[in-house]
Amino acid sequence: MGSHLVAWTVFLFPTLHTFSHPDYCLISFAAIVADPFVSQTVFQGFSCRRLDENEEWLGVDFQISCTSDSYLAFVSLGFVGVLVYPLGLPTCALLLLFKNSAEIKSGGPAYERYEFLVAGDIMCHLNPSAFT
Repeated sequence: MGSHLVAWTVFLFPTLHTFSHPDYCLISFAAIVADPFVSQTVFQGFSCRRLDENEEWLGVDFQISCTSDSYLAFVSLGFVGVLVYPLGLPTCALLLLFKNSAEIKSGGPAYERYEFLVAGDIMCHLNPSAFT
């Protein structure tokens, strides 16, 4: 959860971070790589399994009945999770790129800041010294 908060902060407020370019790139890269796994986990919270005519249980945790109040709380939290990560992170990245598109196209500071998203090099132009 903490890494997602850092990733959101970096995406939303890129001028406030104190990370160097390689740090910024690695945190953003980790958030993007984690996206499918986090999204799958969030969506698993919505799948109930019918075991009997009047008996449904959450597929990932058979201690939670899909007819109970605790499931309603679980689903509410799941909707927030869907809005924040599977939908929010890509939307935020798209909006940032769109907002800075003129500066990115001209090769200005925004291009350097979001180079890992627009340059096509998944490893962010890193060299071994970036990890020390």
